[in-house]
Amino acid sequence: MPGDRVVDTIRDATASLHSQTGTAETLEEIVLQARRCLPEFEHVSVSRIHADGSLETLAATTDLARSFDEVQSSSHEGPCVEATEEELVVVRGARHEQRWPTYIGRATRLGLQSQIGVRLRSDSHGVLCLNLHSTTSSTIDP
Repeated sequence: MPGDRVVDTIRDATASLHSQTGTAETLEEIVLQARRCLPEFEHVSVSRIHADGSLETLAATTDLARSFDEVQSSSHEGPCVEATEEELVVVRGARHEQRWPTYIGRATRLGLQSQIGVRLRSDSHGVLCLNLHSTTSSTIDP
């Protein structure tokens, strides 16, 4: 059954995360498991937003994921920047997106079609965000 596969995937991802010994390894595992569990997003990263608004990529599945983070950092706008602990930010059909004109213009030139920004946590070191990017689909299955 499809539901059983979802439960197995989440169970496997959780076990894999718990087996990591350090912060860097855990962050790498987070992006790998997100990519595995959400295959419609080919480019995944975890970023830290610093107090000055710049983004630092802590882990990424692809160089393009890092490039999307760099665009959010240099423009100081985008889904990751806007995400809150209560609400994730969804971009469907990036070419038609009206928010963040600088970010969207540059990101779509890099191939962005859809994205989700998720704030993971905030602390004295900044804000941690999970960025899920697709260059193959402009739709996101709810």
